[in-house]
Amino acid sequence: QVSLMEYCKKLALYQQKKFAEAKEFYIKAIELDSSRAGRFFSLAQTFHELQEFDQALRHFLKAIELDVKNIDYLVTLAQFYHDREMLAEKQKLLEEILLLDPGNEVAMEMKHG
Repeated sequence: QVSLMEYCKKLALYQQKKFAEAKEFYIKAIELDSSRAGRFFSLAQTFHELQEFDQALRHFLKAIELDVKNIDYLVTLAQFYHDREMLAEKQKLLEEILLLDPGNEVAMEMKHG
């Protein structure tokens, strides 16, 4: 169990753009409890900031595997696909998002924009 103090420290490191240090904290948090999707998602975002895109993708997918209907995770992954020019993956994912959340404005704009 990661204490509230440790969680706040991880968040502060991320917000201060100390991504390498934040990465180490998220890795340790996952080692302690690998059942929480949010930890994988946060680690994915950190890898993305560090431009470690393969690792970012791997951890985005793990977060979604643990929380398959989390629209925020799905939309973030769609944006990741867009940024990496993975257009087929992006379109497929946007269709999935719109099945789960037909009125999702961000997904509709990404799909048609």
